[in-house]
Amino acid sequence: MQLKKRTKQNRFRPWVEHLETRLTPAFTGTTVYDGTNLMMSGYTNGTAFTITANAGNQISVTDNGTPAFTGQTFVVTGNITFNIATTNPAGFTGLLDLNGQTILGNVSLTFSRASAGTNSLTETIGGTGGGILGNTTLNATNTSSTTSAVNVNITPTGLTTLAGAVNITTNNPGVTNVNVNPGGAGSFLGPLTVNTNGGTPTAAKTLGVGSAAGNFQVRGLLTGNSLDAANIGTTGTVLDSGGVNLTTRASTLTAAVHLGATDTVTGNVTVRNLGNNNSTMLFDGAIFGGLNATFGNGTNTFTANTGTTLVAGNISINGASGTNTVNLGNGGGFFGGSSITFTAANGNNILNLNAIQAGNAALNVSAGNGNNQVHFGTGAALRSASLVGGFGANFWDGTVTFPVRTYHF
Repeated sequence: MQLKKRTKQNRFRPWVEHLETRLTPAFTGTTVYDGTNLMMSGYTNGTAFTITANAGNQISVTDNGTPAFTGQTFVVTGNITFNIATTNPAGFTGLLDLNGQTILGNVSLTFSRASAGTNSLTETIGGTGGGILGNTTLNATNTSSTTSAVNVNITPTGLTTLAGAVNITTNNPGVTNVNVNPGGAGSFLGPLTVNTNGGTPTAAKTLGVGSAAGNFQVRGLLTGNSLDAANIGTTGTVLDSGGVNLTTRASTLTAAVHLGATDTVTGNVTVRNLGNNNSTMLFDGAIFGGLNATFGNGTNTFTANTGTTLVAGNISINGASGTNTVNLGNGGGFFGGSSITFTAANGNNILNLNAIQAGNAALNVSAGNGNNQVHFGTGAALRSASLVGGFGANFWDGTVTFPVRTYHF
């Protein structure tokens, strides 16, 4: 038997279809579809670009309501990647409509706007619910205007499951809003990471997770970076199974973090203000881990004192050299950790601990030169207290039943 030599010409090559997308007058770009994955990139002068998941794993695309393709069916069982830029100075919306379907692979959506003016760029995962089994990556960029807002939303109205990691990145000199608020029940099975890059000092960067009605869970770590404000579980019911890590930026705005009464965290919570602007930190929910907060050198308020407040782990607060007011258990809340620590450099600090319920905790206060006050009020329950101050008008008051050790207080 004689074997035929295999030549370069008869080697198997995978079939990949490259389509010049010219059927929609508003759009110019390239589409690559290999029978499993779909990738589309290009420019549009339209104002609305919609990707819709349909039954049978089919994906349809419209630009300004007009189908981007005719006579072409995309059955996608792999990854979906879109990189779309608008040249229209009007507002622009990029939408992935889950339409009750489940996308089997990764989803990566990038929308960008380069026109001047006050109109906004909005990128949304919406529809009536559904799911994404792979990772979800959302990028939204505005490069030219400080007065143009960027909005990124994960706001489907029904049951939604995002099984992989969810990463949201914005680049915008103007106002930025990121809203993760499934209107029905939902599960994010991996980590949720939000980075709001860019921005003038007066343009607010805001993250809302459960700041609208809904009930969902984030099983991985919830991370927000370079924010001005974060509202977690302030309206919707949120279970943060992997902990929360939030960082606010240096700006002329007051950094504001609120973990609401309907937020439950089963890991640790860490909040840091990287600037010297003023800040407010409010904790109304339940934290079944530790709570760690770091201030800048501004005027700062830390409050965890409502009837719905619970911190099961240790508490650590770093006041830097700011003017700080800490309301801890001052009228409500329960604290189950073994230590509550407040440290500060040179600044003025007030700790309001009236009726704090922390019978297992040793309170340790260490402050530098400044005027420092600790108010225990009546009914405070602590294992012990150590108050150390620098040179300044330092004092404590209240009726206590636990040992108090002082230096310069």
